[in-house]
Amino acid sequence: MNRIVALLSDERLGCRARKERIVRYVMTQRIPDQVSWIYRLTGNNDTVCLDNLRMDMGTFARLCYLLHNVGGLSDSKHVRVEEKVCFFLTVLAHHKKNRIVKFDHVRSGHTVSIYFNTVLISLLKLHPIILVTPKLVDDECTVARWKQFKTLRQYYLCDNSYMNCPRFLAPYRSVRYHLDEWCEGSRALQNVKELYNQRHTKARNVIERTWSIMKWRWAVLRSTRFYALRTQNGMILSCALLHNFIRCEMEVDSAEAQVPNLDPNHQNLYADDEPAEDEFVESVGPNYEWSAWRDNLANGR
Repeated sequence: MNRIVALLSDERLGCRARKERIVRYVMTQRIPDQVSWIYRLTGNNDTVCLDNLRMDMGTFARLCYLLHNVGGLSDSKHVRVEEKVCFFLTVLAHHKKNRIVKFDHVRSGHTVSIYFNTVLISLLKLHPIILVTPKLVDDECTVARWKQFKTLRQYYLCDNSYMNCPRFLAPYRSVRYHLDEWCEGSRALQNVKELYNQRHTKARNVIERTWSIMKWRWAVLRSTRFYALRTQNGMILSCALLHNFIRCEMEVDSAEAQVPNLDPNHQNLYADDEPAEDEFVESVGPNYEWSAWRDNLANGR
């Protein structure tokens, strides 16, 4: 009997200690800080909004409108649409951890996590609007230049360390390739191989620069992401969708001035510090059929 009484007494003491460790607060006490923080981000001036959310106030308002009317994002009992979007953009733009975002916005970590995923799902629903899939060029096209795009295929542009094989389109070796080799004062193009290499390096330059701009804008792309693989895929797609949306909605994109033109053979501006741990193909042999296809492309056939 005494043992049972002692156990009950210890349990009551344990419950009392746990209750004392719990930090209690009145929800209404947090509201002024929450409203003040959102106003500082989205209602103060465009510079603050750009620095923190990567878009000006007008673009942010239009994004919230689309997420609400098209993506199905709505106000909850205690959190408005604008604040949910701020959670999401803060994580993408600065790769802040959950505990930092919850402190800044005076919210719980559970609230931040729940609405981050909610906004992610709503944003991916805007895919048909923001990222329009190009249509194939048909025989009715009257522009001669666009008719050339009818026979395009999907492939990867790679440097000359790769063999020319299916789906990997490499430049000609021992032929001028770097952009600075065609600068003012250099000799003119000599043959179709040099013309092909020039267009190849220009295309790779556009791809590398676009990716560098996205990495400059969204810090979550520059470091390791501790999310589920499905969530990571959605975050990368979201960065691309938001990149397109900002380019369409903002008259001046500040990210363009931050990233210089790149030579695709030079190191990327935001190259990953750690090597990828995924499996990779150690060797690939040349494919003569694909090399012949490249020759026909260079000769304009």
